[in-house]
Amino acid sequence: MSHLRAISALDASALSATHARCFEKPWSERDFRHWLARPDVIGVGLSQSAGSPLIGFGLLLSTGEEADLVTIAVEPAERGTGNGRHLLTALLAQAQAAGVQRVVLEVAQDNGPAFALYQRLGFLKIGTRHGYYPRQDAPAVDAHLMAKALEPVV
Repeated sequence: MSHLRAISALDASALSATHARCFEKPWSERDFRHWLARPDVIGVGLSQSAGSPLIGFGLLLSTGEEADLVTIAVEPAERGTGNGRHLLTALLAQAQAAGVQRVVLEVAQDNGPAFALYQRLGFLKIGTRHGYYPRQDAPAVDAHLMAKALEPVV
């Protein structure tokens, strides 16, 4: 069973390493320390068990009633096992508990598995950002802009 926990600037090195294995333009430790120092950021980490290394994480930037999924990553060897769904569901629950009513995100048009996950969790495509994701040896890729409404916590 996987374990969820809050992440902090103390996790910056591990987050940066995972991000580098998941994205063409990875964030540095400094980038993660910057994001995690913000009071308006919700960060969740995922590990196999309490105390074991992180296998995934996600960050949401909350602007009150709306939040932006800043980044989410699951170690490549840990994909396809429900970890992404578990992590994103936890992020959405925390956002909902904080009073967020809508979450938005961008996903690369060529990232079919992530797009499918977001659709399964109720995100709807609301637009396109043309040339949003630069590629090193190829033309930039469009991003699907997606959103999901969250029910207020009563």
